[in-house]
Amino acid sequence: MLKLQAYDPKLCSLVDGGQELIEIVNGGEFFEGPIWSRKKQTLVFSDIPGNTLYSWNETEGQVVIKKDTNRGNGNAFDNSGRIITCEHYTRRVARMRMDGSEYETLATNYEGHCLNSPNDVIVHSNGFVYFTDPVFGIRPTGTGICRHAELPYQGVFMVNPISKDIRLATDEVDNPNGLALSPDERTMYIADTANFRLLAMDVELDGTLSHMRVHAPMIRVDDPDKGVIDGVKVDVDGNIWCTAPGGVQVFDKFGTALGVIYMPHRSGNLCFGGADMQTLFVCSGGTIQTLRTNVKGLPTVY
Repeated sequence: MLKLQAYDPKLCSLVDGGQELIEIVNGGEFFEGPIWSRKKQTLVFSDIPGNTLYSWNETEGQVVIKKDTNRGNGNAFDNSGRIITCEHYTRRVARMRMDGSEYETLATNYEGHCLNSPNDVIVHSNGFVYFTDPVFGIRPTGTGICRHAELPYQGVFMVNPISKDIRLATDEVDNPNGLALSPDERTMYIADTANFRLLAMDVELDGTLSHMRVHAPMIRVDDPDKGVIDGVKVDVDGNIWCTAPGGVQVFDKFGTALGVIYMPHRSGNLCFGGADMQTLFVCSGGTIQTLRTNVKGLPTVY
């Protein structure tokens, strides 16, 4: 059975604790950036140290989309079904077709300075691309290469997908990582990894972010080494699901901690998918674990 730690009875209405995790992929090094295509009924995800972008569906199983991904991390679909991906090695955000073709750069610098290491990315319904730019990928870790930061902050940026103009949405977050929009797209949630907290910011009419506030601190677990707040996703009711210490931590739209769904390995990111958008896909170490939920994830743009 699932190992759940419920802080609020609502968690048990969102997830049936009597089910088992189902492992659909294994053998990776560290999976990240899962995204679900409703049209293709296919999952796309990265193996950062494995330097490979994969897809998976029930018919074909696991398939290589692209090798030598420059340590690609977070991914998103744009309105045309192209994959937008964040690359650590090249310090850029790139775009490609789902088969890996028509590869091009969307963003690589800001005001004449190299980006730090774009990490995670989402697409607004208006087509604009938002991405976080922390320093994880320029540190000498398993996912990065040691280089000098040219920007004096770790920002959240927005890119016009047509003109490729880049703007700074905010430089207020200490260590931005995963990000997600509320159902009405008026609030953006951002993982502040260094400070173990989930932030919320207002999305202004011009797309910039303001009024930063703490939406929720992370729940403390028995094994503090088992993860940090990383990926963030939202369901149709406005609940926020984060890969975080223990596995997956869930909070409601008011910031109330609902509880923890434990995973077998340190977990990097997650997404909703499946035909009914009620399957949760969790990148847990070099595996992908799935579980069923009683709520739909927000529909993806493609």
